[in-house]
This record gives sequence, structure tokens and C-alpha cells, in this order.
Amino acid sequence: MPLARIGDVSLNYAVDGGGDWLVLIGGYASGNLDAWGAQREELATAGLMAYLGIERAHIFGKSLGGCIAQWLALDQPAKVRSLAMTSTLARTDKRTGAMVRWWMDTAKAAGFQALFPGLLTYFYTAEYYERNGEASSVSSAYNSGQPHENRK
Repeated sequence: MPLARIGDVSLNYAVDGGGDWLVLIGGYASGNLDAWGAQREELATAGLMAYLGIERAHIFGKSLGGCIAQWLALDQPAKVRSLAMTSTLARTDKRTGAMVRWWMDTAKAAGFQALFPGLLTYFYTAEYYERNGEASSVSSAYNSGQPHENRK
């Protein structure tokens, strides 16, 4: 995968397909463990767009990528044709900051497999768990490395 150096940030990128540009901005799980500076990463994203000759694009951000996408849309609206985001937030509070620091520290220390079961508690509502106990068995199967009929 190509690597672009934008200021003091190194970004992996891929270009595929045709038509209007779509810039996908991944979140924490994309592997950039030290990227919790969304405004700094917004500048790197704009820099990567310039590096690739992209004047304007549809922007999609997931998780931390959604935070980065928001900064891009606010600071450099001429670069954003449309904006879509999922699993993101507009600002952090003490709880969110502590939660994200725990995610990052756990992933750094123990790897994603140790982090994944705890993340499931944030992905599903309490009502889902009450109605569908399967979620915890999927989590257990993933964590133990054992096959589960719903795992692909």
C-alpha cells in the first residue's frame, strides 16, 4: 500500500475505481493509534487530497474518521462535495475521553482481540442484549478463537 508523507504525518492510501472522488477516513481501528488529534489529522487529510490532485470529494468518516471529516468540512468546505459519517461524535466529554484512552491503551498493550469483547458493550444497546443473548456468545467465540456459526 502506498505511503504519503504529509507534514509530520505518514498516511497509507489506496486509489481504486472511477467517477467522483470518495475519500474514506478510517477511525481508530484503521491502525493509527496516535491519531486522537482530529484537527491535526484533518490537515493531513487535506494534504493527502492535494497530494493526489483531489480538489473536491465526497467524504465518509467512520469513528475517529468522522471527527476528522467534520473538521475538514468546517475548515475547508470547498474540498467537501458531501459528508457522511457513522459511529462518531462532535465533541468529547470526560467519559468519552477516558473511554477512548482505555481503548487505545488496551489495544497497544494487549492487541485488538483483547479489546474487542469490551467494545461490543458500546456497539449494542442494553435492549439488544436483553432480547438477543447471542451477542455475548459471538464475543466469547471471537475472544477465544473458537468458531461460531455467525462468524464469517
